Amino acid sequence: MKIVDLIEKYLSFVSHCTHQDDDDNEQKTAAKIREKWIKDSLKKGLKIKVAIDKSGTPLGFVHCLPIEMGTWGMRGKDFGFHFK
Repeated sequence: MKIVDLIEKYLSFVSHCTHQDDDDNEQKTAAKIREKWIKDSLKKGLKIKVAIDKSGTPLGFVHCLPIEMGTWGMRGKDFGFHFK
């Protein structure tokens, strides 16, 4: 397994929350909204890492966002962890 930065190749996997093969219209609609949010948020500091296997198939992902972008009532400024 290898951990890589999000690239366009893995955007569908991440925006579908790993359910990209589900044949559900609600899931597909939600994924389009999430993909837009991801693209907009990457410009504001969102970081996404994707776990891939030896062949490049995505296995999972994690995203970290600046506390200023928190969506669950978090408050703060310039508080976070930087991936290297």
